[in-house]
Amino acid sequence: MQVQSDSLRAGVQKENTDDKNRLIDYDNGFIEEKKMITAENIKNYIEASLPCELVRVEGDDGHHFQAVIVSAEFRGKRMIQQHQLVYQALGDKMKQEIHALSMKTFTPEEWAERV
Repeated sequence: MQVQSDSLRAGVQKENTDDKNRLIDYDNGFIEEKKMITAENIKNYIEASLPCELVRVEGDDGHHFQAVIVSAEFRGKRMIQQHQLVYQALGDKMKQEIHALSMKTFTPEEWAERV
C-alpha cells in the first residue's frame, strides 16, 4: 500500500492511500476517512442513471477525470444540455466526490461518424 502525506496546517495531515483519503487532525483528535472515487465508479454512476450506448471514463488520481459518453438522450440537445444530463446522473457526487470531470458527449449518430 502506497501512502502519500501532505501537510495542510500545523497538526493536520492528509494521507492518500491506494483506496482512500484520510484527513487527520492530531491536535483535535479528528479523523475523516473517505473512499477514493475511481473512473469505474463514475462510469457505473452514469450508466445507472442515463441510458448510454458507450461510457468511457479515465483518470487515476481520484480527483480529475475525463469521460466520453454516447447516448440517444443527447439527440436534439445543445452541448450544455447534454452535460447537464450527465451532471444530473452523477447528482451530489459532483459536489462532494468528483473534483473535476472533463467530458465529450455524442449522440450515436455523431459517434458513428467519428469511428
